Amino acid sequence: MPEHRPTVQTLQAASPDDWPRVCGEAFVPVNMAVDETFRGSIRQIGFAGIGISRVDTMPVVLRRSASLIAKDPREDLFLVMHLSGRGWVDQTSRTARLAANTAAVIATHRPYRLSFDTPVRELVLQVPRARLRLGEAALRETTGRLIEGGPPGLTLLAHVMIGVLAEGCPPGTTDQLAETVTELLAAVLRPDACGAAHRPLSGEALLHTARAYMRRHLTDPGLDVAAVAAAHSISRRYLEQLFARAGDSPAAYLRRLRLAEAKRLLRDTPETIANIAHLAGFNDVNTFTRAFRRAHEVTPREWRRELLEPHDRQRNRGRGAVPDNVSPDCQPTSGRGG
Repeated sequence: MPEHRPTVQTLQAASPDDWPRVCGEAFVPVNMAVDETFRGSIRQIGFAGIGISRVDTMPVVLRRSASLIAKDPREDLFLVMHLSGRGWVDQTSRTARLAANTAAVIATHRPYRLSFDTPVRELVLQVPRARLRLGEAALRETTGRLIEGGPPGLTLLAHVMIGVLAEGCPPGTTDQLAETVTELLAAVLRPDACGAAHRPLSGEALLHTARAYMRRHLTDPGLDVAAVAAAHSISRRYLEQLFARAGDSPAAYLRRLRLAEAKRLLRDTPETIANIAHLAGFNDVNTFTRAFRRAHEVTPREWRRELLEPHDRQRNRGRGAVPDNVSPDCQPTSGRGG
């Protein structure tokens, strides 16, 4: 089956008249009331029928009326996850008051109102309703309710969404990513999502979210395998088993991420080797140097020198400045690993 190729777009509203068009292109047609000084933007990545967006907007009121729904019916669910600012979602005779680190679900086939009285930054996950297999009664209980208190699925979903917006979708991952975000959203929407018992996520979903979490926090020297496992409420042993099924280990994956970041800093900045070790998430320069030498057969200092001296690098091609053997998703490739 051919892979779903992601689409990326950044939409800007330079005037109040632009915002209805921008929202219609990214999401669904809406009516709105805005101030004359209004500005807004949407960055969106779409894949396999899923949309992940970051929205930056000034105060605005958006309405999706019954007449708009009749003209352009849609069967999507939006998970609106607030990062900053204040707002309200009105749907199904309920109002959810949104603040930072809260969320709400909107169904596009029913009228709703979305109001912001401050500048807002939010994440929006757009999923076809059919993917979630939610009946009408269950959906009615879900929409317009405030989601707060940190359901595990919501935290993991935020990590994945922020990672996708920052880095895009690595080749060959879009279908699995779509399954992962759908599974995480289903975990958030379950009636017991704020209770003590949670159905565990599948191994594939946990592996994907663990990788996304590592990519987001790789520069934190305190991040290790135990910390990643704890962030996902699983044991270190189970995390290692998940990676082992993919022919990898969490320690090796994290090391490759940090080495890739270190190489970027060596290439693009004048930082000292010691500073680069810290900025790339290594606890000390000696650990960094040993890991770098194992991966590339030269020290970081030698690698940088050969990179900056093309003629010397050409003469020593067989020795030091090996091409980056880290794939876009930091998976092990043939040859030496991290």
